[in-house]
Amino acid sequence: MMNTIHPNSKIVRHIFISGLVQGVGFRYNLKYQAVTHQVTGWCRNRQDGRVEAILYGIPDNLELVLDWCHSGPTDGRVDQVFIQPLENPAEIIKIMDENPSFEIKPTH
Repeated sequence: MMNTIHPNSKIVRHIFISGLVQGVGFRYNLKYQAVTHQVTGWCRNRQDGRVEAILYGIPDNLELVLDWCHSGPTDGRVDQVFIQPLENPAEIIKIMDENPSFEIKPTH
């Protein structure tokens, strides 16, 4: 039997975006995309020049936001979107369920 995800079941993704993604409005545009598509989570600049994000939502909506992440804002350039496996997804999902918003966090 195949393991399928119900279309209304939420999933979580931990991503890192590299390229020209800082100083071009990437995080603010990402937040707009997330809110527009009812995806919660957070994003932040990393000191190594990447943008990091946790995205949480139903698969179709989350896919729309991930698709946008591959192109980013007009002034930027995306070289890579890396999806990192989560060490403790259940804990992150619990936090996202308790705080259904999208936050821009300070640089890490």
